[in-house]
Amino acid sequence: MNGNKRKNLKVIKDNVYILGLIHKASPWRIPLYFLSIFLSVGTNFLFNVYLLRIVINGMQNNTPFSEILTYILIVGCILIAYYIFSNYYNEVYVPKANKAVYRNIQKMVFDKAAKVDLACYEDPFFYDEYMKAVNETAEISQNVLSSIGNWLQNILTIFSVSLMIFIIDPIFIVFTIIPVVY
Repeated sequence: MNGNKRKNLKVIKDNVYILGLIHKASPWRIPLYFLSIFLSVGTNFLFNVYLLRIVINGMQNNTPFSEILTYILIVGCILIAYYIFSNYYNEVYVPKANKAVYRNIQKMVFDKAAKVDLACYEDPFFYDEYMKAVNETAEISQNVLSSIGNWLQNILTIFSVSLMIFIIDPIFIVFTIIPVVY
């Protein structure tokens, strides 16, 4: 058990170190990534859950169509704003930020390599490890960020759907918790 705890702490420290490298190379990369996740979950919830509830409740309660249409238009405008942000973020900002991160990490690897004795490069094991570090640096940093982002997105999605279920009828929470517990 102590070995697993030590291994988990090392993984956490390594991930924090990589996040620090990403932040150093591109200070807005991590906050904007988390903002994009938050906005993605929020707009999905707004469109797929909340708007559906508004429309169904409106139809059941004979709400005037113009009132329902107003909600649809507001949500539509929010979705358009989100998609503009999301497309800019994913198509313009992320590639630039990823290049900066990749360049920064590559520079660190090359600086370390410059300090190593030339004879080390003749050792096949050293050279293989060096080439692996050079080739996988960008991928590893993106995988760490993506893993943390997926975890955050799942937590936010569970929270938002649970909140909606609780708002509709608090007793439904019991029925959603029972399968999770068993």
